[in-house]
Amino acid sequence: MLALLQRIQQESSPELGSALLTLARGDSTSAITGLRRAAGRLPVQGGRLEVLLLAGQVAAHLGGEQDVTAVALFDEIVRAGGEGGGGAGGRAPPAAELDWARLLVRAGRSSEAIPHLEHLILTYPSSAVVPEARRELERAKGRFRNREAARIC
Repeated sequence: MLALLQRIQQESSPELGSALLTLARGDSTSAITGLRRAAGRLPVQGGRLEVLLLAGQVAAHLGGEQDVTAVALFDEIVRAGGEGGGGAGGRAPPAAELDWARLLVRAGRSSEAIPHLEHLILTYPSSAVVPEARRELERAKGRFRNREAARIC
């Protein structure tokens, strides 16, 4: 949480505070809405992507119909983060792409997760999440191969 707050350049953000309090109280669905609203008031280099990442992670954790929200948030973060390891998005774009790929694997769509993981590894080679992405890539490839083999038999 401290890393999230350090990225925010504004002196105060009542919207973010309210959203985080809502999350702490256990109202995850309302917290996602509040986090998205708070992120909209922040500049990209001033914490917006990190707040959206938290909202996406909460949505992915809830699962079900919130998976659509999580994918939309992860997509927005990856697109806004641009190319390259140190760009405008800091650590948020590679983390979002990893979480997006995990969501796809969880949904049984390993073949769709593989390009995301490969993109993450090639685009952000110095990111702290690359070792995790490599492990996820091997698991996703294994699941994809096993599914293809089962279909052939």
